[in-house]
Amino acid sequence: MRLTFYTTGFVIGPLAAMGLMKLSGDDFRLVFWIAVIPAVMAIAVLLFGIKERVPKKFTPQPLWLRRSDLALFANSFWWAIAIASLLSLARFSYAFLILKAHSIGIDATFLPIMLVLMHLVCAAAAYPFGVLADHINRRLQFGIGAAVLTGADIVLATTNEGWMIGIGAGILVCRWP
Repeated sequence: MRLTFYTTGFVIGPLAAMGLMKLSGDDFRLVFWIAVIPAVMAIAVLLFGIKERVPKKFTPQPLWLRRSDLALFANSFWWAIAIASLLSLARFSYAFLILKAHSIGIDATFLPIMLVLMHLVCAAAAYPFGVLADHINRRLQFGIGAAVLTGADIVLATTNEGWMIGIGAGILVCRWP
């Protein structure tokens, strides 16, 4: 449920950027300067508005990990790290998605719509997939996630249609499982 809520910011931000781009005549510099305002406000809230209370009995202990400790991890852990690393290489960054949309002729003003589509799909899918994840085997989840990731990558690599890029990007962003 939390994922659904925080994703709304990812939808509102690009929509606001699109509106500002349209109103400013595609003035990227102005839009980025305006985008700095909420970032500075967030930092100000963190610095001046939040006071973290440390419990009196709390004494943080540093975590020391030596090379010899790495040998204590099971082989299954290293296999999971290797597979996750390979799959993360298959992930498209947002910049590549926007470049793909631009390369097929989507106007610069409307490029943020790719981000809106991705996060709308993610927000809509977060809760149902979270419920589903509670009821199926973790290995099956991993397999389905890898298959969906591969399918989305193939769609994004081969299509020249804006609506297909939107579908591929929407599927790709959800990071399920």
